[in-house]
Amino acid sequence: MESVNRVFDGMQETLIELKNRGYILTVLSNKKDHYVKPIISTAFGDIFSLVIGRSPERASKPAPDGIFY
Repeated sequence: MESVNRVFDGMQETLIELKNRGYILTVLSNKKDHYVKPIISTAFGDIFSLVIGRSPERASKPAPDGIFY
């Protein structure tokens, strides 16, 4: 968590605008699920509808398991 220190300029506003336009925003990461969820929550709040990280139940990218989930 200490490595989360900033979001690129304009990214927060861009994501909020996309969400306001009706896009469903998600994150699919190869980082462990229990790490990626708090990192995304800390950096972006509730902008993303779904955050999926690596877990034993799904094969990691590039396998499509996370997308199909």
